[in-house]
Amino acid sequence: MNIVRSHELSSNIFHLVSVGYFLADFVMIFWYFPSLGGYEYVIHHLFSLVAVAYSMLSGEGQLYTYMVLISEATTPGINLRWYLDVAGMKRSKAYLINGVVIFLAWMVARILLFVYMFYHVYLHFDQVTIPNEGVFIIILLL
Repeated sequence: MNIVRSHELSSNIFHLVSVGYFLADFVMIFWYFPSLGGYEYVIHHLFSLVAVAYSMLSGEGQLYTYMVLISEATTPGINLRWYLDVAGMKRSKAYLINGVVIFLAWMVARILLFVYMFYHVYLHFDQVTIPNEGVFIIILLL
């Protein structure tokens, strides 16, 4: 079984929802620019949108796209931390608990998962191929 190129209808639906999320977020960032974030957010959402859409349309790397999207699970906690700060609750127990949960979630979803993902890519590197030259150049330019 080719892990790098396998995909199902359920995978495409999940990717389509993710593309919709990034597109909606991208539009909101532009609409309220720069209140919701600067150019780094625009670049992050643009890259994410292109990568997830490419994975959805080509069927390539969907497993790895899922792994990267899991890292977005830390975002609600980070957003909650901002709300607690704006509400003047920086010294509250909720703010402290939120910080601990973010730290633990960050370790799992952003550090350990990426170590595993790169190890998995290494194990299945024989299945990874560079797409045609045009797509490869576009990916490099992004």
